[in-house]
Amino acid sequence: MNRPFAFRCFVILCVTIASCSSLTNALSGACAADSISLTNEHIRVVLTRSDNVWKMTRIARADGSESLLLDNDEFEILLFDDSRFTIADYEAAGTPTRSQTVDRQTVEVTYDRRAGTNERAPERVQVTYTLGPNPWMHKAVRLNLNDGDRIDRLAVQRFSTDAKIELGGRGQPLNIENWWFGGDYPCFYSRHTDGFRNPDFYYRWDYMIDLEGRDRILEPREHLGTIFHYPGFARKQEDGSWGILSKDAVFGISATKGDNAELGLLDYVNAARKPTRSYLHFNNWYSNEARKLTKESFIEKTYRPMVRQLRKHGANLDGMVPDHGWETIGTRIYEPQLNATHEPLSVLRKILKEDGSGLGIWIALDGTNQRFDEGLRIGYESAYGDDFDRSQFRWMGGNKLYYNILQPRYFNDVKKALRFLIAEVGVDYIKHDFNHNFTSRHLSQRHAREACLDATLELLAYERELNPEIFINYTNGAWFSPFWLQHVDCLWMMTGDSGGSSDWPHISLRDGATTYRCKYFFQSFNNPERCPRPTIPIANFMTHGILLSHRKPFTDFEDTLRDWSDYVVMYMARGTTLKELYLDLDLLDDDHWKVLATTSRWAELNQDRLLNTVYVGGDPAKGQAYGYISWVDGKAILTVRNPDRRAQVIDVPFDERVFFRGEKHTSYRARVIYPFVEKMPWRLTSGKDITIEAAGDTVTIYELDPGVPTASMALTPDPLPAATATVEDQSFRFGIQVPDEEFLRYDLYLQSSTTADTVITINGVPVTKHRVNTGGRWTAGLYDLRKFRGRTLTIEGQLIGLPSDEPEGREVKADAWIIADRRVDAPKHDGAVHDKADLPFLISQQHRRITQQILNAANISVAANSDLTPLAQKLARARKK
Repeated sequence: MNRPFAFRCFVILCVTIASCSSLTNALSGACAADSISLTNEHIRVVLTRSDNVWKMTRIARADGSESLLLDNDEFEILLFDDSRFTIADYEAAGTPTRSQTVDRQTVEVTYDRRAGTNERAPERVQVTYTLGPNPWMHKAVRLNLNDGDRIDRLAVQRFSTDAKIELGGRGQPLNIENWWFGGDYPCFYSRHTDGFRNPDFYYRWDYMIDLEGRDRILEPREHLGTIFHYPGFARKQEDGSWGILSKDAVFGISATKGDNAELGLLDYVNAARKPTRSYLHFNNWYSNEARKLTKESFIEKTYRPMVRQLRKHGANLDGMVPDHGWETIGTRIYEPQLNATHEPLSVLRKILKEDGSGLGIWIALDGTNQRFDEGLRIGYESAYGDDFDRSQFRWMGGNKLYYNILQPRYFNDVKKALRFLIAEVGVDYIKHDFNHNFTSRHLSQRHAREACLDATLELLAYERELNPEIFINYTNGAWFSPFWLQHVDCLWMMTGDSGGSSDWPHISLRDGATTYRCKYFFQSFNNPERCPRPTIPIANFMTHGILLSHRKPFTDFEDTLRDWSDYVVMYMARGTTLKELYLDLDLLDDDHWKVLATTSRWAELNQDRLLNTVYVGGDPAKGQAYGYISWVDGKAILTVRNPDRRAQVIDVPFDERVFFRGEKHTSYRARVIYPFVEKMPWRLTSGKDITIEAAGDTVTIYELDPGVPTASMALTPDPLPAATATVEDQSFRFGIQVPDEEFLRYDLYLQSSTTADTVITINGVPVTKHRVNTGGRWTAGLYDLRKFRGRTLTIEGQLIGLPSDEPEGREVKADAWIIADRRVDAPKHDGAVHDKADLPFLISQQHRRITQQILNAANISVAANSDLTPLAQKLARARKK
């Protein structure tokens, strides 16, 4: 039946009032009923009147299923002397007021303080419920106060139920069965009484403040949950009165029955978030040449040669970003330098725009790293009072000085600077660094955090007002709350800018750089022994950039192209929308550019498919296989990395744990798209874990989609010839046969549990060159055996320590492997276009990785110490740098 649209909206969105005498009465401004039901096609929320107050007592799907009964305090007002007030201290002032539009219905209840209630309680409180067309609802609380009044904490939600409550924390939701409860504010706090433990997310940098115990639950009861914030002083409202308007609370459920709370919240985040996109850019922080913001250095010597290389393979550079150093302080904060090395930003932006690119900028909203004394001279105020002890927090220590963002003069000057940069220059990307959101010149640390964050969010809203499509990267000072995404495009993952992990042995420093990033993600997103994971996909995190510069090369310049390719692929396959390049162009040859450009192109084309990235698998710091999977519209991109030499099995969930939302028991198939293209014979079934055997030292990308496999078997390399190994106290001896064929790689890998190099002979001839790396607790050496094609080798060797190390003769553990890329009968593939989607660089199309262990944790003694080995000389060069 085709009903008129207006009538259909009326039926779906009407407010149903129990006990009302007629429909006309139900749609009037007020009704003296005992219950009010706000209903749309997804959910129903019931308010019940008792003792002259209205409480939200039941929430359910529109058909009555998945119902939760609530014992509701409605709100909690906490004063500084621990006086607390809830709905029990108030009574309704008249009947609820309701309003309704085509897609929104609102109920507001006004309360007056009961006779006999402490007169320090706000005299009047308004509670507002708002329901739109979606399966979630908002709630706000307004307190009528006087100028100068203040409260400590305001809970917008406080209730108990008969179901267990999970999660909670700073900016984290409360999950109750399939319902989620949160706040439309990154720094709300949620707590519950079901064994709450503050999530121990693996933040290396966390600008935390002291809540002074004011986050504890007062008068607890079983299955109690509360969502609160710290507003502090009353503020002048739009109508001229004084009061406090709470941050909105929001709760909901997925539109799809059976989805868990995570999926419901993910739907809300995607609907409410700032629209985002892929943004590939060059950042000049590590480039001596590009730090000069002139047409010659920034454009002709950096931008144009880089873009030429990227465009060869279809990649586009979205922006050029001057990091800290472009700015000065003159009459206000963030005035651009204008001198021989800094031309007007508008000139640079005009050139970039005409060539199809953009201009970004670095800014710390509170002035961190600026010429602090100059700012004080023109009237800005330090964020810290002279009597504040900064040493109590690591992030406040050291020499970091910044301004009070709450000072009106400073705040307004920041707005002027933003208007100049965005509206006049045309900046379309901003990196906000050092987001301390703190001043000691406020009520307390917790209230200062909220007031400063409110000022920050106002500035972010101003940026979006000036340019709704501006890409906002919010770095240091963030935390893993999905509610940030309403304000910014991405968050910093809260590690160091750049780092290399030595937790697990590896030859390539690039492997260490990859492990460094991924081990942090494992701890926060897939280690339940540490914390429950936050509901925010990995794609929303800035993971710092692809680094190859003289200042930060992350290579000893002995890496293979495969090392570089795996590093770039892992960076892009996390799905991050923010893709940064920190490059010195002279360090990249054509092959390096091809890898970078093709992988960037693939990531950009597949950004929509990579937005739901979830971490799967184990801890790379322990050498465990792991990866990232993103399900969108019934298809997935799965990336698996095995940092160990031995093949490993990884079980990848195939259900709601990885945001999969399809039907169970459906047939799926898989295809490899990196480092080669091949259809897999696997018959996958949704709802059942995907078991993958990952070859040693590999990165592999799979595409998963519905269907049955068409391949009968996977291409598998022939086994390597058996090798022999013997160890005698201070020496080892291997017998290795190198087949007479072409290998992309045929390496002898030697590893010991100490800082000691290997010296070997092959068929009696000393080997003078090999790759070597150490992490202190291990040393790895690599010998390329391909030049011995078709020969049988006798390899003899010893371990040689450093002169400054422990005495010779100490016993350590040693391992040895053959790592080979052996040819298989695979069709050639140019890597350009495959099923209308570009692919990453196919670096191993006709070869497959195979590893063979020839020594396993054998006991061997260090034969001698020397400063002449390649390892000793490498470490000596590093110390000189």
